[in-house]
Amino acid sequence: MTRWYESGFSVLLITLIGAVLRWQGMENTVTYEEATTYLSLISNAAAETTTSFGLHGFLVKISTAVFGGEPWAIRLPFLLAGVALIPISFWIARTVFNESVGILAAALAAVSPALMDHAAQASRYGLLPLFLLTGIGCLLKWQQAKRWQWLAGSFLGLVLALYAYLSPTQTFEYPWVLFMEKLPATFALAWTHWQTAIPGFFTLLLFIGFWVGVFRKEARTVGHTILYIATWIFLVVLTHQKPAPEVWLFLWLCYFILAAAGLCFLLDWLVSLLPKKHQHPWLIAVFSGIILITGSIIGVQNSSSQPPSALPSASEWLQEQLLPQDVLFTLETAAKPLEYYWRQGDVSYSRQQVSLLNVFKLTASTRDDVAETTDVSPKAFLLVPRQVAPETAEQVFGALGQALGHPVATALIQPFGSYLLLEVKPAQASSGKENPNG
Repeated sequence: MTRWYESGFSVLLITLIGAVLRWQGMENTVTYEEATTYLSLISNAAAETTTSFGLHGFLVKISTAVFGGEPWAIRLPFLLAGVALIPISFWIARTVFNESVGILAAALAAVSPALMDHAAQASRYGLLPLFLLTGIGCLLKWQQAKRWQWLAGSFLGLVLALYAYLSPTQTFEYPWVLFMEKLPATFALAWTHWQTAIPGFFTLLLFIGFWVGVFRKEARTVGHTILYIATWIFLVVLTHQKPAPEVWLFLWLCYFILAAAGLCFLLDWLVSLLPKKHQHPWLIAVFSGIILITGSIIGVQNSSSQPPSALPSASEWLQEQLLPQDVLFTLETAAKPLEYYWRQGDVSYSRQQVSLLNVFKLTASTRDDVAETTDVSPKAFLLVPRQVAPETAEQVFGALGQALGHPVATALIQPFGSYLLLEVKPAQASSGKENPNG
């Protein structure tokens, strides 16, 4: 049995490694949800948007009030929530099994690509695993100690998870009609995302370990946990027509804990086959170290292979090149992040909605030669993702024609990562119409 100070040091080290790996994504391009949350909070316009900023908005407000509006400051509370899952995984695994299983479960949680991704996003989904896993841990402790405080903590975890999830509150009149169709699909999407970037060999080890862990005698004591999970699934289905895959992320940690239990059992069995002089108790630590090193290498490689941030570069180019008479069209998904970066850069602009397009105009140019360009004909630009559905592309061209009063064509100016910047011209002045799909 590992002594408490040895396991405490191991968990602390694993948690620090997990924190470093998660920090790599803190300066990624802000997402639509992050930008919408931040912009609405600073403009006190939450009541005018379709998004309710409950618990996750409150956390963003506190963090940005203290540290400013940089991407890392918006995401800081969710990074802390993601890092906290590492010692919580250890706590639950130790409660049900033993400390060796806890250390291995913590190592798996620390290097999971899916958990790293979610820890670097300011989303209400990032809070769900923290609350649900804490609730499960309290429930397991209640089974052992039968103290009402643990049961209250379990109930509080479920309530906080539901509160964080239902923003905005969405209800579906007949949820059971599409239950069998929608729920399995979200599980399948979640499972695919969870295993992204995990080498096939480790995927197989986890799968084998999971099924061995399920049949360990200690796992038979988690009946209340299954009921707890079933309650969460019922509440999600009751309130949402099609749950997002992120809703089930906490199950990935449960999978890790059972897989760690199975792998520890298999390692103990293999060690028992060796001569006594080779039966070293630190083999679990070695195996956990291999997982940490491999996962860290994969995490660094994934981070370095990511394309450079597109929208920050696009926003800088536009604020340097646009004139007050020019106009920029974007879809909503790009409009909010672009607006966030312009706010950060103190760019003066106006924005209005025309059909499915957002229309931006600079109210004050940042160009030094603006006085010499007053007689230049106004230009129109379109910033769109590289991949646009054909029907969406058709709607975009229709909206452009409606806004400008004539049929339009486009010409590529410059690609920005996953986005394309196009110049919009009258159709008769161009040889043909280019599709925003590129």
